[in-house]
Amino acid sequence: MGRHSWLSKENRRWKYRGCGGGELRKKRTGRKARWLKPKKPLHLVLRANNECIRTGFRSYKRYFIILKLMERYSRKFHIKIEQFSIQYNHIHLLIRTTRRSHYQDFFRVFAGQIAQVLEKEGLINVALGKPTNQKVTGTPQKAKLRLWKFRPFTRVLNGWKVFKVVREYIQLNELEGLKIVPHRSARLKGLSSQEWELIKGWT
Repeated sequence: MGRHSWLSKENRRWKYRGCGGGELRKKRTGRKARWLKPKKPLHLVLRANNECIRTGFRSYKRYFIILKLMERYSRKFHIKIEQFSIQYNHIHLLIRTTRRSHYQDFFRVFAGQIAQVLEKEGLINVALGKPTNQKVTGTPQKAKLRLWKFRPFTRVLNGWKVFKVVREYIQLNELEGLKIVPHRSARLKGLSSQEWELIKGWT
């Protein structure tokens, strides 16, 4: 194996260091035990299937249901929420706690309660999967579509610089959701000085 091949593999491992879940489940590195460090800040992302929420999480009813559940279960599992942004099809959270089990309980219960409460309120469509072979009254039945597209994505944030970048990125998402700042593919790198002032004023 050549030197450059070894370096490229090392770079890939470093890129995903501290990360788990989400689309990484499709990769070997994402099928290992999730990185979680008590007292270290954690970036959490929950991503939904668009077909389940055609008008998005930022619709009035969904938004405030999610806020209420976030407040309830962050208290229950001793989670400190330092930053959050509820977007059309995903939720960003910057959180801390003192025990690994608190993180795990919060992921499981918070995500599950969002799905259950929204379904109970008729605010998600879960019957959009591919038809199954089972038939009732002579018609094919559609499989139930899950609200969440992936398992929760998490990234342990080591150091103030990384923490600051993620906090600003989450705030940028919120300003984009409020239509205060236009969405750009360059993300934080494409901001003007005035837009940076807005972010600093909101964080």
